[in-house]
Amino acid sequence: RPLLKPLSATLEELNSLALSNRPQLLAAKEMARAASSAHLTSKMDYLPDFMLTVKQQNVDVGMDTWEVMFSAEIPLWMLFKENKRLQETGAKLASARATVQDTRNNALFAVESAHARYDRARKTLELYKTGILPQAEMSLESAQAAYVNDTRDFLSLLDSERSLLKFRLEYARAQADYEKSIAELEVVVGIDLARQ
Repeated sequence: RPLLKPLSATLEELNSLALSNRPQLLAAKEMARAASSAHLTSKMDYLPDFMLTVKQQNVDVGMDTWEVMFSAEIPLWMLFKENKRLQETGAKLASARATVQDTRNNALFAVESAHARYDRARKTLELYKTGILPQAEMSLESAQAAYVNDTRDFLSLLDSERSLLKFRLEYARAQADYEKSIAELEVVVGIDLARQ
């Protein structure tokens, strides 16, 4: 019965891994980037359009003239009119940023909860491995020796055997809970922790 290897990552490292690898958070960040780009584009509508034109003309042989023209198109109508597109993209950007923050908070909460379940499962497994099972095995050996020496009855021996089997079953459940807690941590972090 080998004790399973505990995780080497700390809670802070798991939080960091979740913030950089969790698919939901990465998707929310990408949506926020897109919303930011759309908002910037709608802000650019307020800027004037500049144009520079350079022309060369041949007036006489050997004599060229250059004409440089600079123009600016200023969107005055936008200064007097509400820009619904700018308001809409601003609202979408604020919503996307709130979604990123909400997703980030959910990710950190999920990691903390999963880590607490992992820690509890690890401690339970350790308790069975180092305390409960060895004591139950010693109790059975003691009951067997007492039965052989006729100082205990057969029912006490069976009770010790039943207790040991019950504790072994609980140990197997604790192992399953431990593995399940690691799998849950991997889901909330977004990567395979065995490869870390």
